[in-house]
Amino acid sequence: MLGRSPDTLKRWRYEGTGPEYTVINGRVAYDELVLLEMIRANTRLPSVRAAMEDNRGNL
Repeated sequence: MLGRSPDTLKRWRYEGTGPEYTVINGRVAYDELVLLEMIRANTRLPSVRAAMEDNRGNL
């Protein structure tokens, strides 16, 4: 869902920067809603579109 390798997710867990997770019977699991929120929180507008929206707000 995130398009990242298991190694990247493991590193994120180690660094404390990735999505919240649970460990069930020794296996790491991610809640789908947590992943969707992470995606939403990190979604960025393309720079041209963002500039256009900023200009509309300044009128």
